[in-house]
This record gives sequence, C-alpha cells and structure tokens, in this order.
Amino acid sequence: MRRIVATACITMMCIITTPSYAWANEEVGEAVAPLNQGQRAPFSGTLFSTRAAARLLADAEFNLAECELEIDRRFQLQTAQFQLQIDRRDADIVMWQAKYNDLLTIRNDQVSYLEDRVAKLARPDHKELIFIGGVASGIAVVLLTALAVNGINSQP
Repeated sequence: MRRIVATACITMMCIITTPSYAWANEEVGEAVAPLNQGQRAPFSGTLFSTRAAARLLADAEFNLAECELEIDRRFQLQTAQFQLQIDRRDADIVMWQAKYNDLLTIRNDQVSYLEDRVAKLARPDHKELIFIGGVASGIAVVLLTALAVNGINSQP
C-alpha cells in the first residue's frame, strides 16, 4: 500500500510540477488586454491580438493616406482660389486697358474733328465775295443784254 501511495504521490508531483502551456486561440477576433505591473508578462503595456494589431496598423496607414489626401485637396483648393484672384485681376487689367484705349480713340477722333473744323474756318473761302461777284456778273449780263437788244432795235 505504501507503494501505491508513493506512486500516486510521485505521479501527482510530476503532474503539478510539469509546466502548463497556454495555447493561443486563433478565433479570438479583435482583442486588446492591458497589462499592469505585477501581472505575469515579460513587459508592462498592452497586449493586442493579431487582428487588433492588423486593424491598428491598417488604420494608421489609412489615416496617414487620408491626411495626405486632405492636405492635397486643401492645397489644390487654395491654389485654385489664388489662381482665380490672379485671373480676375488680369481680366480687370484687360478691361481697363480696353476702356482706356476706347476713350483715347474717342478723344483722338474729337480732336481730329475739331482740327478739321478749325482748318476750314481758317481757310478763306470768300463766300461773301463769290456772292457779290455772282450778283455783279448777273447785273452785268442783264445790262449787256439790254444794251444789245436796245442796239439791235435802234438800227433802222
């Protein structure tokens, strides 16, 4: 009987002293477990499952890509707004230049018209003398015609 008890005790001691291993379960899903000082782990921190670590890494990469896209979008938007302001200023310059050129053309046309008028007024066309000459020649023609008719009638 002692042998049986001794064998049972040795068997129990072997079972108790044999280290037990924890086998990972792949069906855990996403799990996060904080570890504190005093718990059995090689370090303090947070323990992530494979899925949770993969999701965290994917989220970090996605957030970085999303941030870069947002920065690019805002940069393009700001660039477009500045280009719009530049284009508006260019359009204003073209409009004011066209307006100035039109006003300059109108002013030059008015100056040319007034210069022509002044030149015509300064040039003596002697309208009064032509009128007087026309009246005098008309009187002379009438008198000469009357003398010629009178001379023809006075001949016997």
